Amino acid sequence: AICVQSRAILIARLQQFGKLSLEVGAELDAAVGAWAAAHCATVALPKGASGVVLGMDELFGLGVGERLAELAKIIEEIRSLWNPAVAALGSTVLCFVPEPELTSSWLLFERGFFAAAKDLLAKQPGHYHTSEGLSVNRKAVRHLYDNMQNCTKPFFSGGLTQDIGYLHLLGPPKRALVLYDASAHPGVDFKSMRASIVSAVAKTAAAQS
Repeated sequence: AICVQSRAILIARLQQFGKLSLEVGAELDAAVGAWAAAHCATVALPKGASGVVLGMDELFGLGVGERLAELAKIIEEIRSLWNPAVAALGSTVLCFVPEPELTSSWLLFERGFFAAAKDLLAKQPGHYHTSEGLSVNRKAVRHLYDNMQNCTKPFFSGGLTQDIGYLHLLGPPKRALVLYDASAHPGVDFKSMRASIVSAVAKTAAAQS
């Protein structure tokens, strides 16, 4: 059981967590929104196709690490008080508080991906009516993020769904991610023109610099 003093500390930390998580969430949304407006754009691709290019260097460069560290510290304090008490009770009803997954680059990528791809995903009929009905699920986005983190090739491509494809460029000049809707361009073989897509994105980056 939790003693009176520890209970008071736990309640205070839970209140801090609620307040800080709302603040950090709002700050993340604002930062990602500004990034999407400044560093995401439609790019003309070969054969009359088009895509959305996302500036990864600018996204990962957003300064949110310190605020997330503040949040993680509070979560750890809550865990240090709550989890031992649950273990001592041997309860099968109460749950342990898990370790926080507050990697700043992953949170930025997840929010940035859906902010930048919102219009592209909305074009998928019957999929974008609710947040639960996104045509690209969180697991697929996480898989793409992990591949990007481990990538050493100049570029690689793949599909998030049957229709939504991507091409990741490591750079130079800049790291970027291109998203496209293959169903909007029937007859276009995006895989066979990867080199042309790389060239088109490089030209766009050069024009913006």
